[in-house]
Amino acid sequence: MPVVSVAFLVLGVLAGFAARTPAWTAADTSVSRAVQSLRVPWLTVLAQVLNVGFGTVMGTVLAAVLVVGVAVTGRPRAAGTALLVIVAGWGVSALVKTVVARPRPPVAHALVYGLGPDSFPSGHVCLTLSIVVAVALLVRTTRFFRPVVVVGCVLVAGQMFARVYLGAHYPIDALGSIILAPAAIHLAVSVRGFGLFRCARRTADRSQVAQHGQGRAAGGQYRRGAGGQQRHRTQHRQHAEVRPRHGQPIGRWVEHPAEHGDQHA
Repeated sequence: MPVVSVAFLVLGVLAGFAARTPAWTAADTSVSRAVQSLRVPWLTVLAQVLNVGFGTVMGTVLAAVLVVGVAVTGRPRAAGTALLVIVAGWGVSALVKTVVARPRPPVAHALVYGLGPDSFPSGHVCLTLSIVVAVALLVRTTRFFRPVVVVGCVLVAGQMFARVYLGAHYPIDALGSIILAPAAIHLAVSVRGFGLFRCARRTADRSQVAQHGQGRAAGGQYRRGAGGQQRHRTQHRQHAEVRPRHGQPIGRWVEHPAEHGDQHA
């Protein structure tokens, strides 16, 4: 239901404003330092791969490859749904970032640079989640659905960890992403589905009206044809029964055997 989606969107925005308070920022900072204390070379490499792989440039490439790849296989509607999911889930992060305007964590603790000024929510997590949802919807009727969901959950969890690990976001930024992105996706798909449902319903109604009109026309033709045939048979029978006498006007004449016999006698 769209109302539920809107409620979660409002909840996510309120969480972003709450995260700007000093108390929440202090708690976020403590968790961030605990995660960053786990830094080792191989974890740093994995986190950087997720950082680049789902950044603005590569994220756009991934989304384009997915959508175009589905479209060229003869599934334009599925491609449109995938595009809608990615745009809604990823786009909500840019919108809420501007509204909430929470500052980034201190640069001194970050392993990535050149980031924007706004921290809540994480665009990387929103994009990762959106692509996972899009792929899951594409394979939802196949045997690949469960593997995609499992791998997708691991990927999203890894991205959430990586954003805090690299010092690019606070923990609440990553958590806010998994509230806002699904809500935006659900809202967009619900609105689109409602529009398609109304369009399909109008088309079905028009088809039923057309079929009803054709049925009435066919029935009328049948009744007219049957009536005409019946009248023709009646007239033919009446014509066969009418045997006018010589010199009498044409009309319906019923022969009486008695009179006929008297005349001959």
